[in-house]
Amino acid sequence: MAKIQTRNKQNPKLQQSELKDGRASLYLEYYLGRTETLVLDDEGNQVYYTTGAMAGKPKYKIKHDRRKENLNPYIWLHPRNMAERTQNKKNLALAEKIRFEREQAFLEDRAGYRLKKEKQNNFLAYFKEKCESERFTYYVRKSVVHTYNRFIRFLKETPRYSKYDKFMHMETVTPELVMKFADFLRANGKGEGPNKMYHYFKRIVLDAIEDGLMRSNPCKGISVKHDRNQVKKEVLTLDEVRTLVNTHYSVLEMPKCQECHRIILKTIMIHQHPFS
Repeated sequence: MAKIQTRNKQNPKLQQSELKDGRASLYLEYYLGRTETLVLDDEGNQVYYTTGAMAGKPKYKIKHDRRKENLNPYIWLHPRNMAERTQNKKNLALAEKIRFEREQAFLEDRAGYRLKKEKQNNFLAYFKEKCESERFTYYVRKSVVHTYNRFIRFLKETPRYSKYDKFMHMETVTPELVMKFADFLRANGKGEGPNKMYHYFKRIVLDAIEDGLMRSNPCKGISVKHDRNQVKKEVLTLDEVRTLVNTHYSVLEMPKCQECHRIILKTIMIHQHPFS
């Protein structure tokens, strides 16, 4: 059985996670230290040890802070032939090389929260790398490629974003851009196609966040599904509120969507009675 070897003083450590298909995915585990908080009783008083060598000393709750980074190489848990054993040897050597490079970077940044493996600032290059990732199955990679091509097409056909069709900084992927892309998918797809592509797009974004390349999720709250009861925007700008209030709706002119109806009424009441 293939098993990686780690040393206690290594940081990060190379670890493996068994999969159902007989392989193991490799990942790095960083230890970023620990935090201690006093243990308090129900009344807020500090708790002390009453027995043992620690008797009379205060109790602390210890939380260890670790971070996980997934690697692309896989190994066979039970290699059956020379080809699989050779593949294991090659992938383990590659993973150990990556681990050593991360360790050197970690030593340069003791805080550990700015760990970035040759920080990738180009979202398109990162997206393209995911198209060839062994982490995905053949059919998933095929879907990711289709999504990538559709996203490039969206950039080229949208005047505002056409200049980003070769290089797009991670911070350029904003909620506004994602909403435009979702609209583009709806307008250029049928059935479950748009929803499937948006699913894989969100997956790439979440991977970028996990790798520390994005600070927030620009896809949060945005969907490509048509839902009459769904309001894309819950918070209105000041100008939008003024426009809404200056529009004199009658009961019969109100939108049929109950959720839209409720938000309009609530907004008008808040405007008319701001301190109620």
